[in-house]
Amino acid sequence: MFRLKFELLMVPFFYLFLKKYLQVQINNTDKLLFLPFFLGMTYNITVHSFFFGESIIDVSNFYVELLVIFFNVFVILLSLKRISIYQNKEKSKSIVLPTNWIVQSLYGGALLIPLWIYITVYHQNIWRFYYPLWIGISTLIYFIGYKSVLELNTYNDREMIKNKKIAVRSKELPTNISYVSKPQRTFDKVILNIIEQKLYLNPNLTLENVAQACNISSGYLSQLISEYSEQSFNGLINSFRIDEAKEMLRNPDFNKYTAAAIGLEAGFNSKSTFFAAFKKHTGTSPNSYKSS
Repeated sequence: MFRLKFELLMVPFFYLFLKKYLQVQINNTDKLLFLPFFLGMTYNITVHSFFFGESIIDVSNFYVELLVIFFNVFVILLSLKRISIYQNKEKSKSIVLPTNWIVQSLYGGALLIPLWIYITVYHQNIWRFYYPLWIGISTLIYFIGYKSVLELNTYNDREMIKNKKIAVRSKELPTNISYVSKPQRTFDKVILNIIEQKLYLNPNLTLENVAQACNISSGYLSQLISEYSEQSFNGLINSFRIDEAKEMLRNPDFNKYTAAAIGLEAGFNSKSTFFAAFKKHTGTSPNSYKSS
């Protein structure tokens, strides 16, 4: 039965989508990934135009299907390599496109390969055995399309937020931190350094990073935070991030951006962490706070 070799089109188009998503230029070499599709179509036309015998066609179809599977595995590995290059190149930037979800999607697609091989070996000409494979592929394609739109919208929001943010932030200390009345010069210096250098905007900020920026030991800094802030290090840093997010949520200039994008731009490393921390510190969600 003659059929379109769609499985030779999916992975090349996915690879082109991946390069577009990662904002990498598509070159002429990438177009060679479509060559197997044209070869596969030529094969289909040839075997259905000339009678070679059913047994010969079945054997040749079997080996062609294995080559198709090998090609899909090759493009999956090529995509993982492209993602790794992007991650290594962009890791120093404050705003990067999320790629872990694509890696997980590729692993999910790879899990369908053993099923594909099994069907090819034992049930090649029985089409109903292909239904679970086709459903899995369709679900994966829908998820990738839906997720990419969400992530790109958030990324674009963050870029625009970054361009609109006020360059100099007020040096007022967060109101949700309790201090003893006696001045604590070293601790105050730490707080002012965090604010002036906007250290809290780094989603991977650690106690050691802050201690190094303030020229004190991490052990001494931990002691100061424990004694004078009544919070953990993460709680202290998150309080600055939440203040930053609240400023943007209150500012009409940022009305068109999602709360998730604002949270990530304020220094949180994930949407879920931002929403949980905001709820803990304010008693309401970012969207409710924005509405009120």
